[in-house]
Amino acid sequence: MNTRYHKIIHGIIASCCIVLTIIQTGCTTIKKNALEDLPEGKYTVSAKSDRSFLASPDSFQKGSVKKIQLYQEDSLYFLIPGTPVKGTVRLLPGKSQTIVLYKSSFDFDVFTTPFKFRPATTTIPQQLNTNFNGSFYFGYRGDRFSIKRTQLTNDISRDYFTKAGIGIGAFVGVGTAFVNPISMRNAIDYEYDAVAIDYGLAVLLGLRNFNTGISVGFDFLTDRNKKQWVYQHKPWIGIFIGLNLN
Repeated sequence: MNTRYHKIIHGIIASCCIVLTIIQTGCTTIKKNALEDLPEGKYTVSAKSDRSFLASPDSFQKGSVKKIQLYQEDSLYFLIPGTPVKGTVRLLPGKSQTIVLYKSSFDFDVFTTPFKFRPATTTIPQQLNTNFNGSFYFGYRGDRFSIKRTQLTNDISRDYFTKAGIGIGAFVGVGTAFVNPISMRNAIDYEYDAVAIDYGLAVLLGLRNFNTGISVGFDFLTDRNKKQWVYQHKPWIGIFIGLNLN
């Protein structure tokens, strides 16, 4: 079998193993106090949430709260935008609770695209490329935070923290592209791995700090043969995996 196809098969197997590991790990974590994992910022409180986690003060109508802002000092506090109401947050002991919060934010990630599908050209059939690449992603993201406390006994409880999100944005990066006489319109008589710049748009699914999704991108070579490359600034579709940095 051609060495090129060996690389493709090995790349597919390696990437599938990584994705399966992420899925098996899951986006749910067992914690002693899951509220500690909530980042600072503005949240929308789900209508189905148990609002008793807004522990103090007790003098306001918790059932009507739709927006809160969390901030960290010596402990985790909340305030209700546009009102003087503020207080601490905590999960009540001896009680099962479910809290669902939504948060929108700017997103900054790094990812790699192990699979790039390139449509056919007049001289080359469709291809699945597995060349090395790495990209920076900038975009907008919405996350869903779910905290569930399960009371096992009178003295023992277990908290489950789940974070998942979706986002859309742009990316730019660098990688390699395998070129040969055919992909260079017979302008060269040798093969090599060229440096390529990647850019495009991506839609992602975030599971805690891991991301995966679909990207539509373009490559362009940076060397003297770039004008002859058949894929110069031509679109491809990819599947990526990455890491959230913020």
